[in-house]
Amino acid sequence: MSRSDLKLAFNLCALVAALALGFVLCLSPVKGGAVWGWASMGEVLAREGGFPRFEPGMAAPGGNLAFEHQGWLFGLLAYGLASIKQQVSLGLLKALLMVAAFVFCVATGFRSRARPFSCAVFALAGLWASRSYFTDGPMLAGYACFSAALFMMEGEFWPAFFRRWVWLPLLAVAWLNLHLSALLLLPVVLAWMLGERGDPRDAPAVPLFSKALFLAILTGCFLLNPDGWRIFAQPLALSGREARWLYGWASPLSASGFHDARPALILMILALPLILAGTWMEEGRERLGRDILLYGLLAGLALLSQALIPFFCVWAAPVAATRATLLVDSLPAWLKAARWPFKLGLLALAVLALPRAWASPDFGFGARLGEAPIETLALMREQGLSGVVFAPLEWSGWLQWQMKDQARLLVAPRAFDPGNARDYLEAMEAKPAVWPQVFSRYGVDMALLAPGSPLAVALSYSQDWQPVAFDDASVLFVKAGPEHADLIKTFAPRGLKPGDPARAIDPSRLGQAEADLEALAGSMASVGRYHYYRALLFQAEDEQEKVRQALEDGKSADPSFALNGQWLDYLAQH
Repeated sequence: MSRSDLKLAFNLCALVAALALGFVLCLSPVKGGAVWGWASMGEVLAREGGFPRFEPGMAAPGGNLAFEHQGWLFGLLAYGLASIKQQVSLGLLKALLMVAAFVFCVATGFRSRARPFSCAVFALAGLWASRSYFTDGPMLAGYACFSAALFMMEGEFWPAFFRRWVWLPLLAVAWLNLHLSALLLLPVVLAWMLGERGDPRDAPAVPLFSKALFLAILTGCFLLNPDGWRIFAQPLALSGREARWLYGWASPLSASGFHDARPALILMILALPLILAGTWMEEGRERLGRDILLYGLLAGLALLSQALIPFFCVWAAPVAATRATLLVDSLPAWLKAARWPFKLGLLALAVLALPRAWASPDFGFGARLGEAPIETLALMREQGLSGVVFAPLEWSGWLQWQMKDQARLLVAPRAFDPGNARDYLEAMEAKPAVWPQVFSRYGVDMALLAPGSPLAVALSYSQDWQPVAFDDASVLFVKAGPEHADLIKTFAPRGLKPGDPARAIDPSRLGQAEADLEALAGSMASVGRYHYYRALLFQAEDEQEKVRQALEDGKSADPSFALNGQWLDYLAQH
């Protein structure tokens, strides 16, 4: 085999490794739970045969919330897939959307004349930098659509008009009804056109009238949604303080957002000198105006809200790949040789990472013990409980899907109301003078909370609320009253406080706590937190051998519950 053949084989292996790592990232888990809220929305649309007037699964003081149309097409898609095979179908949807975004990102770089390896590496970097912001809701559909739009727009406007740009209005219609991020397309197209003006091209300049007509057609397509022209006001409604706090849309430069944003900020910092360095070549100077305008637009928006970081990254990846290709081509031969250690390192990373990824469990979208309420939801369904439920935002989609119209929530991933969001956030802080007023204002009947959270601890010591069930992730409280008297009598513990794990066992009621745990032995034997509470009881009784045995039972029955294993490790070291 000749030296050129070896180089070709090595380059091919490096390219395959970069693509494989990208596909592994596409199949990795994302922040889950939101998709079930949209599947529940799709179920409502299918049942009603249209858009209802009010939100059936949302509570509001003194009335109802207007139905939120945003993302309705994704809701129908999610419901259709969930009806076939819930976890597998929705997991496949998530994987396909991420793979599509990655493939379009690589193809955009290749279409702009970057080398295949550079395209794959920078697309992989963009995906890695965005990974903290992916959710299993329609945001992934918007991400894939934005990547497809960039692929369509790459190239000169006029020669490509009837081959690629003509599809943008059609994409915009579907995209806007999938996710609100479609509104990014208008300023991106405008910046793209303005950046092309005055560039030296072999093709004749595109008439201003043609560009204006295209923009008018594209804008008209954005009116093809249930909200009509009001859709343009949606970003303003979601830019308030409540939305930023509730959904984590703060600036990546803020104290709360900086940690997750570091990879994206590094890509943002590196992209600008690459764009400027490419101006050493004529081809780089031709694209400078467009790239600078788009960099300023997308980087500025991403710095305002971290929800837009993935869209900057998917644009920056092919641009950086193109500029890096131009830069490498201009280097002397002895510097070009530095590419080979980089490719070798990537191959080594792939050899180490791919087998581990292959051996990892399939995450998908399904709720798992320790991640979402399971046992508590089962009790709610068995007992036919209904009413207003106060629950964390990350569980609300799963609750809407599981409880159908039996539960009404204060907040949900897809239906946003500033007043509800403000009350929810204030109640979650468990301030003594605030949360009782919020619960009274909304008529809260049940609270499903994470054990040890401030509000769960507050409810544990309130005579107006009683815990009736718990699992690894949650504890269910019901309002004390005649409507729940039988439920409390049957299920409420007497000496156990599952909402406050730090003081779950009352030393003055050890006998009652033991009776509570013995009553749960049959139904909770597979729940790690149950064995953890048993260990706490034995520790309070100073029976160390039983403590170790309870922890080992819990670790064996429920390996996903980490506290048992951590306690065992501590005992082994001390």
